[in-house]
Amino acid sequence: MKALQSREWLGNIRELENVVERAVISTRGEVFDIGEDDAATPRSSPPRGQDSDDPRTLEQVERDHIVA
Repeated sequence: MKALQSREWLGNIRELENVVERAVISTRGEVFDIGEDDAATPRSSPPRGQDSDDPRTLEQVERDHIVA
């Protein structure tokens, strides 16, 4: 909760929703866990894993993520 409250959301509820949704999907076990990286990343930083040299399509990246 502290990590979520310490971040400047700048009124963007969709960004908060995305962080919570990602945490729900990736949390294992009974304890809801929002990764410190997701909650503390400043808005201006690019999303992790988005590399302009990556030739994969979104569909390929999603499939790789699901398989992993």
